[in-house]
Amino acid sequence: MGPGLSTSKQAQSFIRNILENIHDNIPVVIDADALNTIATNKIEFTDMGSNKDITITPHVGEMSRLSGISKKTIESNRVQVAKEYAHKQGINVVLKGPATVIATQSGEVFISPWINSGLSKAGSGDVLAGLIAGLNAQTGFSSLQACITGVYIHGLAGEYSRRKYGARSMRVLNIVDELSNAFKNVENIH
Repeated sequence: MGPGLSTSKQAQSFIRNILENIHDNIPVVIDADALNTIATNKIEFTDMGSNKDITITPHVGEMSRLSGISKKTIESNRVQVAKEYAHKQGINVVLKGPATVIATQSGEVFISPWINSGLSKAGSGDVLAGLIAGLNAQTGFSSLQACITGVYIHGLAGEYSRRKYGARSMRVLNIVDELSNAFKNVENIH
């Protein structure tokens, strides 16, 4: 929930309604405008109940708005900020950026091996959020597995795009086009 929604009053009402009425243990992935709405309205994930299965996918700016911590402080303490916020709010945090950080409410931390400035293009995070949500919807994937797999596949597709087009020239649709190759690569590891 989030990419392309806008932060209009109608969108804010829609977001609040979904968050208040989502059934326990139904996975929800929150990104973009939904994160900005949550930050603007000072909504706490802890107010939604302890059995909510929520993953947020903020970039540093969104994380700053959510947490009230400066971008500079987040950049210099990415793992710690993600870990503390995930624990405090009872959610999974996928803090996008170089070596994306995945932090769980139980204190686990995973770090992506991919560092690719081409992944910072507008819309790339929307692809990541959609990928995690799609994996979450598949039988047998926990939210944590969806986060780890989604971040890895997204990064690998980004790496294929970087090799073909260069980090400066690659576009979001190049990443999308490489998702099938990334999935094939990972599936052939077995």
